[in-house]
Amino acid sequence: SLGNASEGRSSIVAGLHTGKNTVELSNSVLLKINHQLTVDSNTKYFHKLNIPKLDFSSQADLHNEITALVRDGHKAWTSSGRGSWKWACPSFSDEGTHELQVSFTEEGSNTSFGISNKIHSKHLRVNQTLVYDSDFDVRKLEIQSHVESQYVGHSVLSAKGTALLGERKVEMTGNHDPNTP
Repeated sequence: SLGNASEGRSSIVAGLHTGKNTVELSNSVLLKINHQLTVDSNTKYFHKLNIPKLDFSSQADLHNEITALVRDGHKAWTSSGRGSWKWACPSFSDEGTHELQVSFTEEGSNTSFGISNKIHSKHLRVNQTLVYDSDFDVRKLEIQSHVESQYVGHSVLSAKGTALLGERKVEMTGNHDPNTP
């Protein structure tokens, strides 16, 4: 037991504003201790830039949340991020969204880890996942990746693996299907 409950908070806000440009960053953290440790973090970033001499403009809005939990025999961490952007210069422009999820959990002999990554823009589409699970004697891994771009074509990658440690056995399968325009 950790005894009495404790809580701490922190917040940071920073910004720069000019006639045509804005940059803002904020972060808040909450820490709680009460028979377990909990940390919550929330970060936001925004910019809007316009540089006429370079014929360049850019805008981005990003947000990330992180949560961590530690208690007897259990650990968990998650990060969830999302954002959007838009930018242009004389020879190229793009706009799109991005989402990223990451998680880790450990409870006794069980461990799991996962990532999900998605990008959708005018020029690139990405959808990727990675999942890892581990128990006392079994390990499993699965990877999926779909990438599409007018410049590099289309690619689909998948892989799966299982390891049975007690039996000293490993199985792996994989496939990659690249198609170019």
